[in-house]
Amino acid sequence: MPGASAQNLNEDLVPVRSEDLIARLDEAYPARCKSLNEGEEEHQRYAGIRTLIDELIGLLEEQNQATD
Repeated sequence: MPGASAQNLNEDLVPVRSEDLIARLDEAYPARCKSLNEGEEEHQRYAGIRTLIDELIGLLEEQNQATD
């Protein structure tokens, strides 16, 4: 990418470390309640994404405890 700095490239790429990827997903999809103007299907999709992220966080914590 002409003119792109190394920092900008790092922000655009998928993180190499699983821990960093999970943290980025956690920031992008924070836990939240259903909003009044949100459709049921849209909320179910978001809730599914959030459930996956919570599972990944749990697995990462288990892995980190096992290696300590």
